[in-house]
Amino acid sequence: MDRRFRKLVVCQLSLGLLVLAGCGPRMPQTVPVHGKVTWNGKPLTTGTITFHPAQGRTATGQIQPDGAYTLMTFKPGDGALLGSHKVTIEAMASAAAPTTAPPKSRDEEIRRALSGQGARAEQVMAVQRLVPEQYSSQDTTPLSREVKPGQNVIDFNLP
Repeated sequence: MDRRFRKLVVCQLSLGLLVLAGCGPRMPQTVPVHGKVTWNGKPLTTGTITFHPAQGRTATGQIQPDGAYTLMTFKPGDGALLGSHKVTIEAMASAAAPTTAPPKSRDEEIRRALSGQGARAEQVMAVQRLVPEQYSSQDTTPLSREVKPGQNVIDFNLP
């Protein structure tokens, strides 16, 4: 009987260890979050929206040309953690801008080339914020939202 009891205890301990080995760390629960971002009543056509929870991993989404976004925390479309979040929105546009005026004539183009100023106007990328800078920092954003169980449709209409 003593031998059977030991076998039973060893089997139960082995089974318990196997069960525990299969239970890795759990990811916190996320819920789907999507919506639209508009600026002065028109869709914001590009950018990134980020939900910052008080604790835990942030959720981000790319703003699409129609202003729509879908959040991701661990994998695409999984949403955000439950609870209160500060929300930041970063949206920039870039365009090429000449650093010098283009030459007015062929003679001026030749003169510039000979003087080392370059024959053509140089191009640089000018970056412009599409929404005020205050929305891009957790410290200054006035935006916050609560993520609740179930589907969350959270729209932002920035003035």
